[in-house]
Amino acid sequence: MRTVTDPSANLQNPPGDGKDKKEIVVGPIRLSDFRIGYSTETGKFSIQIDGAFTAGPLTFSLEGLGLDFTLEESLRVSPRLSGAGLDIKQPPAFAIAAGLLFLPPPRDGFAGMAKIELQNLLSIRALGSWERLPNGTQSIFAYAELRSPEGLFAVPPVIFTGLALGLGVNSSLRHPSVDELATFPLIGQTSPTAPSLPPLEALNQLMGLNGSVAWVTASAGRYWAAGGISFTAFKFIETAAVIIIEVAPADRAWKALLAGRTVLDLPRPNSGRTTMAKVAIDFAIGYDSSLERFSVDAQVSPGSYILDPKARLLGGLALRIWGKDTETQRRGFVLTLGGYHPAFSPPDHFPRPPRLGYQYQLGPVKVSGTVYAALTDNLLMAGGLLDAQFDSGGDLRLQAWLQAQLNALLQWKPFYYDVHVGVRVGVSASVKIWFVKVRVSLEVGAQLNLYGPPLGGRAQVHVWFATFTFPIGSGKQSIPAIPWEDFAQQIPSPLQLTLQLGMLVDIHPTEEATLRNADGPTPVTADTFTIAAITAIPNGTVTVNGIQQGQALGAVPIRPMRRSAITTGLVITITRGNTPISLTGWRIATERRGVPNALWGDLNGGGLNGAPQRTDRYTYVEIRAPEPVIGPSLAEISTQTLGVTDLDTGSLPRLGRAATGPTPRTDNGSPQKIFTALGNNTIRANRTALHDVLAEAGFALPNDSTLAKYAWMARSTYVTAPMLSTAN
Repeated sequence: MRTVTDPSANLQNPPGDGKDKKEIVVGPIRLSDFRIGYSTETGKFSIQIDGAFTAGPLTFSLEGLGLDFTLEESLRVSPRLSGAGLDIKQPPAFAIAAGLLFLPPPRDGFAGMAKIELQNLLSIRALGSWERLPNGTQSIFAYAELRSPEGLFAVPPVIFTGLALGLGVNSSLRHPSVDELATFPLIGQTSPTAPSLPPLEALNQLMGLNGSVAWVTASAGRYWAAGGISFTAFKFIETAAVIIIEVAPADRAWKALLAGRTVLDLPRPNSGRTTMAKVAIDFAIGYDSSLERFSVDAQVSPGSYILDPKARLLGGLALRIWGKDTETQRRGFVLTLGGYHPAFSPPDHFPRPPRLGYQYQLGPVKVSGTVYAALTDNLLMAGGLLDAQFDSGGDLRLQAWLQAQLNALLQWKPFYYDVHVGVRVGVSASVKIWFVKVRVSLEVGAQLNLYGPPLGGRAQVHVWFATFTFPIGSGKQSIPAIPWEDFAQQIPSPLQLTLQLGMLVDIHPTEEATLRNADGPTPVTADTFTIAAITAIPNGTVTVNGIQQGQALGAVPIRPMRRSAITTGLVITITRGNTPISLTGWRIATERRGVPNALWGDLNGGGLNGAPQRTDRYTYVEIRAPEPVIGPSLAEISTQTLGVTDLDTGSLPRLGRAATGPTPRTDNGSPQKIFTALGNNTIRANRTALHDVLAEAGFALPNDSTLAKYAWMARSTYVTAPMLSTAN
């Protein structure tokens, strides 16, 4: 029995692992988890109990069955029920499971699921929820899957064994990490190796009512869709995967995930031969636009082995690319296989895959080996460990061990390297006589540590109980400062100007080409014109047209140069001609984006385990021009002004006379005749001769040309064929 007194009083599934539950079994009835609680928020006193009734293959379960007592003007008693589940199992013929769960206050809604399995031939599962948000918005999601171990359809050598579809409206689906794929509802049940959960347990896990983080939550303005598939290839590769896309149009954000599990069995199952290898790999590939984060994770699942089930495989791989700085991440990237150097403490937003390796134990012999490699925007590290042990056990205990390791690290901002190699070999014997234990051991080992520049290090030899150390070259504290010329090579682009908004897109191609060839200015429009200055140097001050923007942040150190305080500032001048303009109406914003601590960090701070970036200096300035001012309107124009004025028709020279000369006629071939005439060599020569005579007479004429462009226009410009007449 549990007593809960809490303002929220969520008695439906208080957090816990269930180990404190007491069960009472009376025939086919099982009662468990009796709860008593009081909510100061609602003024309700509640009594609840979970129970199940089992009769043969049928199990009917109730969750949160009880009474609510409310004392207002009088005592009111009302029944309550949190959820109900039905489970019918008649293996191997069929299995049916269904559940309905009511969401506890203050949430208003329910979730449900149903599953049918037939003779291990076909499985159908559906789940969904409906919830009303406090503002009245309704949230809904639905997901359904169809699976058959024998295959739904085939495209040799691939047999498709499962299909799934889902969607959510005003709903958000939490993306799983690679460690959570086994319990992710949208892929866990699609996988052939996934365990089947009881209905109410699956719903509690889905909605986060069992003390865990919910997979599906109501969220106004968010929409997602999911599709899953499982298949077998070449009869020894099994894969289950799901793709999820979620969008939030109001936030202009979206995220996507491709996740799943692949299992390789060699040789293929049911082949009659002993399995030589089984490797299961969980993978997750995702992108989140709000964080500008791209991620790839792959991890060897438990139960993987090669040659012998006792030879366990383990390890993982991870890739992260961050496109912007936030409170929880810094721009950069990391690629790691099996983790990091032992002396490196990764930042909180770095992934932490397990070491890649194996473990094998056969009788008294145990062998294990691990390797790792990692690459960041500032570091390269790699290494490994081999550990072999023998332990006979018993009263006369014999032990032997061999351990070899390598750890190497290379840093290039500033350049630095550190390599450590070591090996240990030892034996021991121990015997227990009565209450006395006697142990004799002998161990020899050697270690070599090299670092630089300049080259330095130490060698160490261990024999039994004695250790000898020999220094090599310089000590670690004697790394010299580099000059400015060498440091400047590490900042290839100290300043970039980027047009954010306002590019003129309707410029004539000829003008655009002329400006580009002459390295001229970029044509822009005053409407929304915005430009950004991005600097790789952290600045203590920002000044635009002589006006300081924000507060002064002070000098910065340059770690590779061993300089503790260098004054830096970004000065921007906007001119019209050669005269600085007034900044009235201009909008200027500054940001403190990250720069590497390896370059700009404190001289005595940081190191391998320090923060990778500092964000306390100006590195980004955005400047936006004033909004265009609409000019004054024209004077009021009356309708009379726009009216029609009658004019005297006057006298036209040939008005009323009969037409003379050849009569124009319609000729459908006239465009081709014009094209031919303009390109005729005789006509072209006559036109050139006339051009030359007029030029000699002093007329300013354009250059003589072939009129080829006009000739081609004659074939494509006319809507209808022009009329022709014979020239006199």
